[in-house]
Amino acid sequence: MEEEIIFAAKKGDWIAIKKLAIDEKTAFPEAIGVLMGIRQAIDRKIFFFAGVDAAAIGDLAAGMLKGKKKGYASAAELLSAPKPKEQLLSACKSPDALPAAEACLNKALLEGLGMFLEVETDNFNSIYPGFKISKPRGNFGKRKK
Repeated sequence: MEEEIIFAAKKGDWIAIKKLAIDEKTAFPEAIGVLMGIRQAIDRKIFFFAGVDAAAIGDLAAGMLKGKKKGYASAAELLSAPKPKEQLLSACKSPDALPAAEACLNKALLEGLGMFLEVETDNFNSIYPGFKISKPRGNFGKRKK
């Protein structure tokens, strides 16, 4: 039986396909890179499909992060604090999306504090310089206002 990693998704206009055939010549970092690409493809769309305006949540998180130092103490403080329900609801297409909006906020807060829950492209590229993975398409830097 041939070993492989396959991910295929189609939702509306969005199509994502990631494939890798695995044999004895396949380097471990190649498999990591494909799995990381699958996660990134999903991460870019999950909150959109849940009906959450991730950009609005990002702005909310940025406001909550002002003046906070990076570290576990700030993370504990921010994650345990009551969430601004009205602001979260305003970023949702329907009230049913509130739990997804809270998850999006928690993710944005942790990332804003420099705590990533997944292997990121920059980390991968520094660990495996021979297997450069390109960053996902799109402008993921700071937005100009």
